[in-house]
Amino acid sequence: MFQVDSYIGGIKDVPSNWIFEFYLKLPQPLMGQRTMIRSVFNSTDNDPSMSIYFSDPQKKYRFKDFSTGKSGDAIDLMNFLWSENTSGTYAKILKDYREYIQNGGTINYTGSAIKNWKLRSFKLRTWNTLDRDYWSPFGIGSKLLNLYNVKPLESYTMESTLEGSDECFEIFDQNMYGFFTGDKPYKIYRPLCKEHKFIKIAGIRYIQGTDQLYRNDTLLINSAIKDIMSTRSLGLRADFVAPDSENSIFSKTVIAGYKKKYKSIACLLDSDEAGVRAMKRYQEEFNIPFIYLPMSKDISDAVKYHGKNKVLYDLLPKLTTAIEKYQ
Repeated sequence: MFQVDSYIGGIKDVPSNWIFEFYLKLPQPLMGQRTMIRSVFNSTDNDPSMSIYFSDPQKKYRFKDFSTGKSGDAIDLMNFLWSENTSGTYAKILKDYREYIQNGGTINYTGSAIKNWKLRSFKLRTWNTLDRDYWSPFGIGSKLLNLYNVKPLESYTMESTLEGSDECFEIFDQNMYGFFTGDKPYKIYRPLCKEHKFIKIAGIRYIQGTDQLYRNDTLLINSAIKDIMSTRSLGLRADFVAPDSENSIFSKTVIAGYKKKYKSIACLLDSDEAGVRAMKRYQEEFNIPFIYLPMSKDISDAVKYHGKNKVLYDLLPKLTTAIEKYQ
């Protein structure tokens, strides 16, 4: 029988991505991308604060744990977790890796990082009639846009995050907007661009609507900032928030904080399969009822295609039921 020892000579033969994948039980293989997970050193970490990334200069994966300040390569990580000296860590990893290969395990390994980009700069412009023609059908006018700190952009510039790279590119487009918290954009919105409508700004984690809470009795969880503005345009006496990504839901810690502040909470997400699935998660995990409004894919489109009066006629009784159910 062919001996694994003959081709796994030492720790340098163990890919760094395998160490992270195997011991941290990552849901996806590391193929050059950067990934964020909850800290393995901090049990109170509810939101991902540990970064695993590929270092091009060292040609291997490394980690940075922002909640504790720990950082290093895969060996350093296992030294921390096992409280071992380096030679003991080497022995354990080699034993596990040889068993993994003997049992038919395979390795997906990349020798370079996937290129990521970050925002370098942006240029503002003045509002124009094209902006009015885009936003007004959703019930969104200048007051709401100013309230939610939405600003028109002339252009923005992205630069590579790879060490030693000076690559950058500038984007010009009509109907291009920055969603801001204070003077910093947390997202760029290009509604007429099919492939990249949203550019999430790296390093900024922001719950949309946070700066516009007025301590009403009811909190509505929406999908995105546009839906928040369309829903507020209906004149409801409620506060509105949305996660920073349409593909995520709020953590237990965030929901617990909202439950202390509000008498009632309900979900009003998209009426498509993904939206309904997310609303059911809120109901099952947090006992937060949801409002299913299948007039259009989302409430902003409902306002656009059916008008505010029709949306209110369908929404109000469902909202009342949801509030009573929550209370």
